[in-house]
Amino acid sequence: MKILIIPDVHGNWTETIKFIEDNKGSVDKVVTLGDYVDDFDEKLNGENMINGFKKLCELKRAEPEKFNICIGNHDLSYISNPHVSGHHWEYALDYRKMFFDNIDIMDIIVKIDDWYFSHAGVSEKWYNFFVKGAEKNNKGNYFRIIPAEEWEEVKGDPVKEMNKLFHSGFFKLFDYCSEAGDWGDGNSPLQGPLWIRPPSLIPVSLFDKQVIGHTETYLKEPIPVLSKEGKTIVLTDTRGHDNYIVLDTENPWETIPFEELNKFVKKRMKEINDEKSREGQKKKNAEKN
Repeated sequence: MKILIIPDVHGNWTETIKFIEDNKGSVDKVVTLGDYVDDFDEKLNGENMINGFKKLCELKRAEPEKFNICIGNHDLSYISNPHVSGHHWEYALDYRKMFFDNIDIMDIIVKIDDWYFSHAGVSEKWYNFFVKGAEKNNKGNYFRIIPAEEWEEVKGDPVKEMNKLFHSGFFKLFDYCSEAGDWGDGNSPLQGPLWIRPPSLIPVSLFDKQVIGHTETYLKEPIPVLSKEGKTIVLTDTRGHDNYIVLDTENPWETIPFEELNKFVKKRMKEINDEKSREGQKKKNAEKN
């Protein structure tokens, strides 16, 4: 199966929508990983964000089996607590309405084949403490609000459990966890699937294969990391928010051992910079001639 992955958009809607429309016919699924709003380039905020997200939702409603829309921490901040940097209070009511109007087609996490997709990834420690721990303390009825028969339908399936909690209005469960002790950067294994950072996620990944956005890298390519526990976490977000990736589940990427990640990134950065230098020199030589 071929899956088109769209990491954090953050306002880069014109390019993103065009890419999706041009390429959706050549893949089986499209998964977007959240953070559809907020950019430090102010001209991208407001109407551009609203129109872009609405177009994505139109595509999802037209082809519901093909499109999967995950929520990000920047998106959640407009329907729950605003913990993110770059929160746009001047558009908060418009964004809040936009997300609530389409919350029925958004999820925390999506599973396709044996791959799991979410904004930041799911930590086993977070899941066991906040989901299973709360379930146990409330005798199987989550916070005694979700009807017991409804929880029984999803119980034991982490994907269905998390999405059920989200759609039941437990937004704060997925907010930034101020008790995690990470000084606000998300680097704690107790942070949730919209906030955790890769160094904390990789050793405690709940699933064997996760694809995440949230944390920017300098490489415009997927970075598939292999943990010591034998689990794969694919990093996809970039600083330009223009990294569109196709995962072929029958022929996935070769993984990089976690302990060699920094070395790999430095090597790839050098290769990219060297190539840019060669191209620049070629251009100068051509101009001289």
